[in-house]
Amino acid sequence: MKRITFWIALTGVFLLVGRVEAQTIYVPFDQPTISQAIAHASQQGTSTIVVTQNWVESGPIIMDRKVTITHNAGLTATISGSGLLLQASALSQQVTSSGSVVDGLTFSRTGGGSTQPMVDFSYKATLKNCVVLDNGKKIGVHVIGVYGPNAAGSLLQNNTIELSYGGSAANSAIYVETSTYSNRTTLTGNTIRILNSTSARDGIGCYIDAYPDPEVAPLSWIGFN
Repeated sequence: MKRITFWIALTGVFLLVGRVEAQTIYVPFDQPTISQAIAHASQQGTSTIVVTQNWVESGPIIMDRKVTITHNAGLTATISGSGLLLQASALSQQVTSSGSVVDGLTFSRTGGGSTQPMVDFSYKATLKNCVVLDNGKKIGVHVIGVYGPNAAGSLLQNNTIELSYGGSAANSAIYVETSTYSNRTTLTGNTIRILNSTSARDGIGCYIDAYPDPEVAPLSWIGFN
């Protein structure tokens, strides 16, 4: 009987440990910022970060573990700054942001002097229902695969991205730069606005530099404003 009681108690411990792998963190109630919420997120499983009020935070937001970032309905959450605003990165070789989701955020660059993209995915991530505002003649969203299988399968869906006129791959609203390790990047339902242009050569909406070719679903294009 004692042996049976021991194993039942041990099983309860394992179940308890399993529950803490996935968690929901509310900003600013549980943590004061999105960055702090990521820093306190579990390194195993997926943590959901929910912004519970209208929000403005300075970038960059570094996702170095698997998280989902969103906000309550009817609210706005804006990440602003002069350089990189969001990056899918890694805490270690074992802990990465691969599989992270960013849903419904706005990214706004202040000033036009930075050479960095506004959003940079080095690992698999999903950006959906987001707004990327005027990237200052540089890359709005950059998907690059250099970190093995964890980079494969990024998704850009139903985003609106603004581009100040550029004219090269280094000045694109979306720049997909994949490799054998990060194929199957999917773009679907995105809207691109090219600002302050006088001709079609003033801006590249979506530049794809990939091997093998990514799977690209239809893009929604808006004429020059």
